[in-house]
Amino acid sequence: MSCRLRDIEEKLNKIDEAFEAVTRHSNQYNLKIIGVPKANTKESAKETVDICLNLFNKIGAEVSPYDIGIAHE
Repeated sequence: MSCRLRDIEEKLNKIDEAFEAVTRHSNQYNLKIIGVPKANTKESAKETVDICLNLFNKIGAEVSPYDIGIAHE
């Protein structure tokens, strides 16, 4: 029983390490913009993308909607 438990623990540790690696990789592409007012209380993802694109355009960054994987408030 203890051998089986040890095997399960090792597998769980490997899964945890893989999850952490994926999270670190994913987070390296995240951008959090603060201080931008909401367009409305039920702002859609498209509205959020449009606000971001407008902001990026104003600072001279060439960004298209296809460069944004997901947007939410």
